[in-house]
Amino acid sequence: MEKRNALGKGEGALLREEETVEFQELLEKRRSVRSYKKGRPLAKEEREKILLAASLIPSAMNKRPLRAYLLEDRGLIKGILEEKGQPSIGDCSALLLVYGDPEVQPYRPFLDQEAGALAENVMLMAVSLGLSTCWLGVHEGAIFEKRLLALREKLGIEGKDIPLVAIAIGEAL
Repeated sequence: MEKRNALGKGEGALLREEETVEFQELLEKRRSVRSYKKGRPLAKEEREKILLAASLIPSAMNKRPLRAYLLEDRGLIKGILEEKGQPSIGDCSALLLVYGDPEVQPYRPFLDQEAGALAENVMLMAVSLGLSTCWLGVHEGAIFEKRLLALREKLGIEGKDIPLVAIAIGEAL
């Protein structure tokens, strides 16, 4: 088996050295931002790239139990985040909600791990597009989780999908 160096040095590197520097800069730029430019909608290309990043994740046994929903309804986002006690984040351009189907993947740690991979992909893609993000905790039994469970019908989510991750996305102030 050929040994490959992902760090961009030597023969067989997966990334060129300049690409590893760019990736490191991207990692260093990612921050949790809680104040966003009000009323700035996502561009079509931004929306498409964010959703693409959400889809490019590993999945245990390739079960693909996650569903990502990109909310851009200003009133709905504001209401959700005010209930969470974070009204300043409500000026974000979009709120990405990630739900997992426990019937497709009954082992909860795999749902959480895949949701974490999805979140990191989305946050890094957003930074590459000049946007900022904030990962909002969704804790089992918490009020925010109950609010997101209640949203399932409004979002057209069928089955027993459970909320795993919420990410605010927008242009930082």
